[in-house]
Amino acid sequence: MKSVFPIVFFGFIATGCVNLEARMPETEIPDWIEERRAERLEDGSPPPVVPDASVDPATISELQRSRAEIERGRAALDEDIGATQSPSTSSSDEFVEEGRTLTGEPD
Repeated sequence: MKSVFPIVFFGFIATGCVNLEARMPETEIPDWIEERRAERLEDGSPPPVVPDASVDPATISELQRSRAEIERGRAALDEDIGATQSPSTSSSDEFVEEGRTLTGEPD
């Protein structure tokens, strides 16, 4: 039994030292990733762009009309939000007082 303790003790010490020397994860970007990025930048074509000349005037007017509707809707929502957040709304004290006057005194 006396020989088991040193073996277990040194076993734990050895495994602890091995775990302390464990390899840390690499934080640098590997070279192959940088090479692939450089290749894509060299070989890549510019993104496709739709020129204004190829767009039908009817489509442009429809898009402008849709935009105007969206802006009107946004303005209406902003007005509604402003109306609900205005200081003219009643406070909780006014609400309680109004409730008391409507219900009357308790029996």
